[in-house]
Amino acid sequence: MGQASSDEVDVAPAEAPPTEEKPQLRSAERCRVTRGDEELVVLRDPVGLAEPFAVDADFSPVLDLLDGQHSMAQIRQSLRFRGFEVEQPDLESFVASLQAAAWLDDETFRARWREAHDEFCRASIRPAAHAGVVYADDPAELARVLGPPPSLGPRADNGVVGVVCPYQPFEAAPQLYRRLIHTLPDPRGLEAIVVIGTDLGRGRLPLALSNKPYETPLGVVPVAAEVSRALATRCPWIEREQWRHRAALSTEIAAVVLAQAYGRECPGVVPLLCGRTAASDDGESETEAFLAAAEALLGSMRVLWFVVAELSHVGPAFGGGRLTPELLERVHDRDREVIAACSGDVVARRVVKALDRAHEAGPLSSAPTLNVAAQLLPVGCRGELLDLARIPAVGEAPGEVTIATLAFRQRPSAGNGGRHRA
Repeated sequence: MGQASSDEVDVAPAEAPPTEEKPQLRSAERCRVTRGDEELVVLRDPVGLAEPFAVDADFSPVLDLLDGQHSMAQIRQSLRFRGFEVEQPDLESFVASLQAAAWLDDETFRARWREAHDEFCRASIRPAAHAGVVYADDPAELARVLGPPPSLGPRADNGVVGVVCPYQPFEAAPQLYRRLIHTLPDPRGLEAIVVIGTDLGRGRLPLALSNKPYETPLGVVPVAAEVSRALATRCPWIEREQWRHRAALSTEIAAVVLAQAYGRECPGVVPLLCGRTAASDDGESETEAFLAAAEALLGSMRVLWFVVAELSHVGPAFGGGRLTPELLERVHDRDREVIAACSGDVVARRVVKALDRAHEAGPLSSAPTLNVAAQLLPVGCRGELLDLARIPAVGEAPGEVTIATLAFRQRPSAGNGGRHRA
């Protein structure tokens, strides 16, 4: 029924494990893949703990029934009602293979989670998890793709206080990353860089701070230790899920870009992951506490807000429906609306209004990140679109990703105080 797929490229386990008789599948990204005449559903682990797992598309209803509420007998009965017959030994073998691969929320997964969690917490540095997979691990090749960094000589103040950067592979749109690197402000005028990355996992808390420097093939990006400690003092919960950084792509992409742009002159970074609960009632109190702490600590500092976010992800590659010209036109309209919202003076209110609308293509995965960032940008700054690209999804399943780079510039007369609060 299913098999581990080595060529396919909830943070903490639940406190109350399901019984063995009622297996529960962990949260996973699902995408459809066609291999010759085969239609497959591939499970991908947002936290990178389990290897990708391929299942025949006809068996995807089995995955839906692994919810911790159905026994094996009930699963068979439900499948029979749908006209799908599966023998008990085959079902048990399939569930056992998921269990062995740590795809079930059970003791096998919890043991693997504890081992990986403890190993990450003991480490003094955050390793480059995606080097050699998402981007080149050879420094010379990586530097070639990203282009030469700006000169180290004196630079005129370009007024940039924030940027938006995608997290797609660098080779997918090298020109976007190259221009962004040359748009970044002189590092010698910065006291810290706050990276706010989109978290594609399912953490319980809206934000997760890491206190570890980020390793990259281009060198180590330092952490702004004093700022991070002060932020953790005001928001004690913010380091509770720092393990989310272990496999996070967005913050790693930011670290590579900063390493190429600034080299050894890179200011200390405050690496934050922003999850889906930042845009929900469940995370409202923590999000508000973070925004207040950030304003108090960083409001008078010269900070670069480095936001790692993307626009629409549509198509079967992302679990969506078939791509049609009509759907793409409506999706592109939404992307333009979000960009226009980011390009105005009253950034926060307009971004919130644009992103909170329901859309047939589903919510933007980066919506919480953009909303939080919009409320942190200094009053009076204005967004400017640098580049826009629409690229095919990685893998065999059809899909489209819209990415953009933006720069937020502070007008000289606006000063440096105050934040947008919607």
